[in-house]
Formats: sequence, structure tokens, C-alpha cells
Amino acid sequence: MLLLIGSLVLLSPTALFPITPVFGAAICGETILSSTNLTSDLSCSGSGLILGADGITLDCAGHSITGTRSSYTGINITSRKDVTLKNCTVSNFESGVRLDSSVSSSLTGNTAFNNTFFGFLIVSGSSNVLTSNTAINNTYSGFLIDSSANALANNTAIGNGISIGDGFSLLSSSANILMANQATGNGNNRNGHGNGFALYQSSSNTLTGNIASGNTEDGFLLSFSSSNNLTNNVSNGNGKFLGSGFGFEGSSSNTLSGNLAVGNTLDGFDLQLLSIGNTLSYNVVKKGPGIFDSTIGFGTSGTANTYFHNKCLGKGVDSSPPGLC
Repeated sequence: MLLLIGSLVLLSPTALFPITPVFGAAICGETILSSTNLTSDLSCSGSGLILGADGITLDCAGHSITGTRSSYTGINITSRKDVTLKNCTVSNFESGVRLDSSVSSSLTGNTAFNNTFFGFLIVSGSSNVLTSNTAINNTYSGFLIDSSANALANNTAIGNGISIGDGFSLLSSSANILMANQATGNGNNRNGHGNGFALYQSSSNTLTGNIASGNTEDGFLLSFSSSNNLTNNVSNGNGKFLGSGFGFEGSSSNTLSGNLAVGNTLDGFDLQLLSIGNTLSYNVVKKGPGIFDSTIGFGTSGTANTYFHNKCLGKGVDSSPPGLC
């Protein structure tokens, strides 16, 4: 199987040496050592399933693995290579799916909901690909990425961060590609903590063609993050609790081009807290406030950042200071 996302190309060894899957009813807590297709649902009082060998596939075929909201993981993949997980529905665990210290593996068509921590937790490892997965109503973030050089495409995060959390969180991560993902309605509606896409102390990531809508804080947040590239993303109707379309805090040397901010509560683009050396070009703000930059320097209009060919469209949409759009 050849997977191509952006500049990341993965060739699974199963494309060269096909493995015939075993059809059967796994049991809770089992370590899967060969390719397996589930034939029934699982209800687990402890751990769900563990993928314990390289180069195997677990296809849940739409079956569910359900926990009791205790401190266990639904599907655990640790220190593995070339593993595939697909078509699984995992709920009521601590984390739905944990991919830890693994490389060149893929998660496709899985759903994680109602877990007490995260829907999908990606820790360490690299060159993993997540496509068409869905995280719904998890207590913290839908997707937490604490890992580098992975690709996420066509994934969806809805209603996560019931306590505090984001649709997609990148923590101390670099060189990841996020393309055509959607984050909708994430964040706590009482205390306001939750963004669509949030980068925390992360660098050199690429976000393109993603959509953030109706999240309680920022659609896209860059927090103490640098050298990231955001292109052709849409941030729409975010900030019920005073969030922006694209928010910067302490973030530098990022590039934003061709993004659209529509009807966010605060600014379409909001640069604060020593966010310097960023370049914003060909972005558009419609409805709501426009662009706000509190930095001082030798950039555009006396800010510490560079702006060109941005547009503020609609009544009352402008920039502070003037001249940023």
C-alpha cells in the first residue's frame, strides 16, 4: 500500500508480502500478533486490545470496543512498525487509541468517542498516517499529537474538550502535516477552554486546507510556536468565549497565506505577546473585527510583523494599527 500525503511517502510491507487476516472474536486484554478481522463487539472492564507485532492489521469491520470509563486504553500500539488499525469504534476508555513510539503505521476510518482523556493519543514515533478518523465528545483533546513527522488528513474532531482541550492539539511537535481536517464545536461551553487547532511549543508544521468552526476559543492557536506554515485554512464562527480566527501568543517566524477568517468573535487574526517576525499575506477577513497586532517593531505599520495583500471585507472590518489589510 502506497500512502502519499504532502511530502510524506509510506510503502507498507504488506503491499509486497500480503498477509491473510484471521477472522475471529478477540477477547479483552488480548495481544494481537497476526492480522485480524473482528467479528463481534467487545465490552471490556480493563484494557481493550494490544497490537503486539510489526506489519499486522487490525480491522474491526465496524465493530465496537467499549470500556467502563476507567484508566485503561481501548487500543494500544506501542513500539511497533508498519501496523494498520482501521474501522474500529472505541469508547469509554481513558484514551481511545494510543499510538506510542511507533513508526510507519496507519490509522484509518476509526472513531473514538466518550473517552475520559483523549480520543487519539500519538506519542513519540514518526512517519505515521492518520486518515478519515473521527473523535467525538472526549473529555480532553480529540487528537493529541506529541510526536513529529506524521501526516493527518481528512480527520474530524467534534465536541471534544468537555473539560478542557482542543479538536487537534500539537504539543512540542515538529514537521507534521495536517491537511483537510475539520474541528467543530470543541471546547467547554461553560469555561471557554478549547480551540479548533492548537500548536503548543511546536515548530515547522504545515497546516493546509483545514476548517475550524464554532470552537469556544480560537479556530487556530499558535502558542509559543515558530516556523509553522498555515495556508488555505478556514476559521469560521469561533470564539464564543472571546476567541479569534487565528490567534498568536509568543509565536514567531510563522507564515500564513491564503487563509480565510469569517465571523469570529474577536479578531480574524490576533497577534500578541511578543509574536514577532511572522509573515501574513493574501489572507481574507470577512465579518467581525479584522486584524489586530499589538507588537511594536520595524515591520508593516510599525508592528514587528510583515503584512501584504491581505483583505478586510465588510462593514467595520479593518485593522489595528491601520494598513495591515
